[in-house]
Formats: sequence, structure tokens, C-alpha cells
Amino acid sequence: MKEKDTFDVVQTIVKSGEDFLIAQRSDDDLWEFMGGKIKEGEDLREAALRELNEETDLELKEEDLKNFRRGDSYRSSKDERFRLNPVFFELE
Repeated sequence: MKEKDTFDVVQTIVKSGEDFLIAQRSDDDLWEFMGGKIKEGEDLREAALRELNEETDLELKEEDLKNFRRGDSYRSSKDERFRLNPVFFELE
């Protein structure tokens, strides 16, 4: 979703027991939670499920979703404006 030059992005946090799922980026070896831009017509839930599947092949269900919220915006080093939307999944 793009709103007034702001890109909405989803950031997923996945917890299973005491463990959290994070990924190491291939371009610079930094660690981060998975996520990406929300596509037009997607809501936060759909974007989070899609991004996790694209990046990990996990097929989580909406009932695994525990919490989400609209986040705060920031500017990237390329002066693009992003709004980070955290989404929390808990697996049993």
C-alpha cells in the first residue's frame, strides 16, 4: 500500500516456545525479521503471511497471528519514506 509517498511494509515476528525466527540477509549478512512491502489491496495479515511464505516457505495460518499494529514511519538512506507495521505470530 502506498500513501502520500509512504510505502507500508510489514515486519513479521514469529515465536515458537522460547525461540524467535529471524533471517540473515544475503546481501550484507545482517540479521532481521522477515518482511517487505505491502501490495496494493493486501491488509497487514495477508502481507505478513505472504512475506513469510516467500522468504521461508512456511505456510502459517491466520489463527497463528496474535497481534499487529500500524507502525511509525521513517526515511531510508535513499530518502524513501516507509511505515513499518509489526505483525506477531506465535506457534504452539
